[in-house]
Amino acid sequence: LISAGDSSNTIIDGGNQNYVIYISSQAIDTTTLIQGFNIINGNNSGGISIINSSPKIKNALIENNESGGVLFSSSSAILTNSKVRTNNGYGVSFSSSNVKVSNTTISNNYGSGLTYNNSDGNIVNCYIQYNEAGRGGGVNIDSWSNPSFDNCLIGNNTANNSYGAGGGVYIGDNSCPVFNEVIFVNNSSAYVGGGVAIYDSDSYYD
Repeated sequence: LISAGDSSNTIIDGGNQNYVIYISSQAIDTTTLIQGFNIINGNNSGGISIINSSPKIKNALIENNESGGVLFSSSSAILTNSKVRTNNGYGVSFSSSNVKVSNTTISNNYGSGLTYNNSDGNIVNCYIQYNEAGRGGGVNIDSWSNPSFDNCLIGNNTANNSYGAGGGVYIGDNSCPVFNEVIFVNNSSAYVGGGVAIYDSDSYYD
């Protein structure tokens, strides 16, 4: 599924009715390419829902969706050279998945830029900035999740709940992420852990 133009002029508009793109087939792997689209105005299930499938999403602009920008569930997909911004619910959510995200900006989402539940994966050369949530404004890592972050910037994210934590990153419930050459800057929390908050977990920084 490749656009004739690019994400600036090839738009798939969900009309605030339901998800914009929904894929659920174990036969779909990273040789399946979704490239060059602007995914907007999804509702209920957000912009893109990838269930039991692992396509490659490239050069996409995923914005202004309700209930989240991109959901990966039981997936080993790739998201690269894209922008995920101004979505409500979350930017990108991973559930029981191992997804690689590279050269992508996740910004201005409400409900965490990235959220992990029982998931691993690798985040490489990404900007995670100006996101906001009750906890884990930039990244919310929970429930036995072990992603790695390499050469990323996590900045200007906010945990806004009076009992929330982790403006930049929240790490909880037996999770153990790894951060290698990651810059944390200007993150804030209304409660504790403006940069990073860790509860019942470990983490490694280099």
